[in-house]
Amino acid sequence: MLNSGRRTKNKRGGGIFPHGIHLAALLLAVFASAAACRADTTEETGRELKTLSLRTPEGMLVADCPLSLIPRLTALLREESTPLADNRSLFLWLIDKGIPADSIRIYVSETRKPDTGGLPDMKWKKTTVGAAARDGEIPDITGRELYEAYMIIRATGAEVYLDENTVPRRGGPGLLPHTVFVFSSGYLNGQHAIFVDGADLSKDGSSYNIVAFSPDGSAVAASENFNLFQSPENGRRMSDFLNAMPEGTVVLVSIKSGPGVFLSPDAVRALRAFGSGVALDPEVLSSHAMIGKKGWASGAALETTAVNMGSSVIYFEDRLFVDPETAGAGIAALGGQAVILSGAAPDSPISIFSGE
Repeated sequence: MLNSGRRTKNKRGGGIFPHGIHLAALLLAVFASAAACRADTTEETGRELKTLSLRTPEGMLVADCPLSLIPRLTALLREESTPLADNRSLFLWLIDKGIPADSIRIYVSETRKPDTGGLPDMKWKKTTVGAAARDGEIPDITGRELYEAYMIIRATGAEVYLDENTVPRRGGPGLLPHTVFVFSSGYLNGQHAIFVDGADLSKDGSSYNIVAFSPDGSAVAASENFNLFQSPENGRRMSDFLNAMPEGTVVLVSIKSGPGVFLSPDAVRALRAFGSGVALDPEVLSSHAMIGKKGWASGAALETTAVNMGSSVIYFEDRLFVDPETAGAGIAALGGQAVILSGAAPDSPISIFSGE
């Protein structure tokens, strides 16, 4: 079962957050192991990871690994006496060569079903969120926001995917190879954080906090705070910072407590170059959460704002979107437990996979 252990319901009806738990704490708990693995790998290799794509007759495996390791892996593959002709064999081979399992993604051709011999058989069933919660197969996520439901189930140790037929993709395909939750507060109402795969990369200063990625999205180029309550110089710093970013740079923007009285027209124009379409009043304590890309037209960014209230923008990476009709075999190749969510209403369809 996915919801082992004892949980205390809060007063919000149907949730499993223990009394007093902070959403940020749950986020960190959900992603802790993956974030630690990425940090260790990056520190060990000095810089960023690269993507190694390996095709098989059944589909493709994609592994994140240090650039220095790719030539050695390709050479070892050529030396194999028996070709690794299926996803399972190649997956186990990569693990044997030191690639962490959570750095490997399996894509399955719709026309081929992989041989999963030797791995646990998978039983999957289609039901509804309400029925699965009543039967104890998942925690009670009814009525939650989708990102909350995602985190709650992830916290049980299960993998969570999204039904590509019903859950809209925001920002277009390939915007970032990361799952991103941007939270902003206005007048200290709401949360303020920039979570990238569970790690808060925000500087957590008053006014504007901005995280910028390299144009290919593989690495964080910068994380800065611009306190526009403090000095007009910070407004100039913010516009210079954004204007210096190359075309295609993705930025994550979060306001803490409000924009600040020194929000300048130049800083607003710089944000518009990343697709922002809002015009905040510097005298009003508004929140502003945004994911934008250099070169987008004004209004194209993913952004929300609210006066004296919090706001948020949620982005799920592409690999989480699957088709329940064809994803079962691919998930089976990895074993373990998995869920495909389409929503968190009681009648929302859900597919549950579990190994035996």
